[in-house]
Amino acid sequence: MAGAAKRAARRTLAEILAARKSGALRPAEETLREACRTGEHCIIASKRPEEATADNTVGADFVRFLALGGDEYTPVHEKGVQLVGAWIEGAIDLECATLPHRLMLARCRIEQLTIMDATLPGLYLDGSSIERGIEGDRVNVAGGVYLRNGFRAQGEVGLLGAEIGGDLDCTGGAFENASGYALSCGGAKVTGRFFFRDVRALAGQVSLSSVHVGTFVDDALSWAGGKGELVLDGFSYGRIGGNPAFDGNPAFVSAAERIAWLKSQRPQDLRQDFCPQPWEQLIAVLRAMGHPNDARKIAIAKQDQLRAAGRMKGIRKPAHWLYGKLARYGYSPERLLGFATAVWLGFALLFWWGSTDDVWPVSTGPTLYLNAPEPKATPHHPPLHRFDPWRYSLDALLPIDLGYTSSAHPDEERFWGAVLGWAATVETMLGWLAGVVLIASATSLLKKD
Repeated sequence: MAGAAKRAARRTLAEILAARKSGALRPAEETLREACRTGEHCIIASKRPEEATADNTVGADFVRFLALGGDEYTPVHEKGVQLVGAWIEGAIDLECATLPHRLMLARCRIEQLTIMDATLPGLYLDGSSIERGIEGDRVNVAGGVYLRNGFRAQGEVGLLGAEIGGDLDCTGGAFENASGYALSCGGAKVTGRFFFRDVRALAGQVSLSSVHVGTFVDDALSWAGGKGELVLDGFSYGRIGGNPAFDGNPAFVSAAERIAWLKSQRPQDLRQDFCPQPWEQLIAVLRAMGHPNDARKIAIAKQDQLRAAGRMKGIRKPAHWLYGKLARYGYSPERLLGFATAVWLGFALLFWWGSTDDVWPVSTGPTLYLNAPEPKATPHHPPLHRFDPWRYSLDALLPIDLGYTSSAHPDEERFWGAVLGWAATVETMLGWLAGVVLIASATSLLKKD
């Protein structure tokens, strides 16, 4: 009829009631209606219901109606819908909706919640159970999203491309979808903190691909159920939140646990399609937060994983392995000191053993074997000092010439003399190798991070 005002469907209480056989509100709905008018919490039960009853059931259509602001006969307070302990019948469909107030459904049983492309001030689902997951792609939440304190989802919780102005809090939640993604947040942006700790159950894949959060707060055990199913490529965060209970360690999770977390990514992201970004992101944040030792351990583990992924080909593979063993890819050049010390002592002992046989003449002064009687000192010939295997080994090892190896040579006409001559050559080569690795570490000739 011309001039008659019309509303979108299901925007009036009369329409809600007309669609029902009873034509009336349920007892719990009447209680909720009054609580929404006064701005109070509507507490149907203190615990999440195990079954539907006449006194605890609220229709999903009625929840939607109130979440959208009600009508002139059913006004909703600025505090919005605050429902606790109800059995919500049916799926709550808020797709493309703009909610004027926050939505709190705490310790409720919910069949399904659809908030795709919706805009709302805040979403609180503390302690609630969702039987068929959340469709939340591209949702825009000015405040926070709270899936915590006993929240349980059997099905995918989808927050693809979500814009969350506050926190995304999954503390104490349970996410289960063995056939697919338990939590899918690809491309989401969280201005505040992303809490993923004390998670009670995790079964299924978790995608944090291209997600950016302000602060990342988690614990190692919460990720255990998603081992081998994490998607972390593009996940970025400004800092890692602390937990004073963990010995005051701001990084919250140890380097070894962080490495295990990174290795819980999908196999293809660790092997044929190796993704360096998750490793580099963690290294950069730990360094910026003042944890260079943890950052170094992550960087070393990344290099190990690179080789395991087959990124080192040909001669680069053994060279990379050797560089890792000698100096931990340049992150622990002090390991070279231990290596050089062991080489020096080992070869010195070998030379000392060889010096007991008459195989080592000394070229300073008259050429004599070591076991020959030492000549007496004269004005023209000072006394000849006996062979020093420790000095000889050190001179053979160091790239600089100390002048000792040029003054003493093994008698290579004898068998053991030839062996010791080769040993001296090998030690010299090991010394040059250590020098090259030291220079590479000091000048960053090989890419580290």
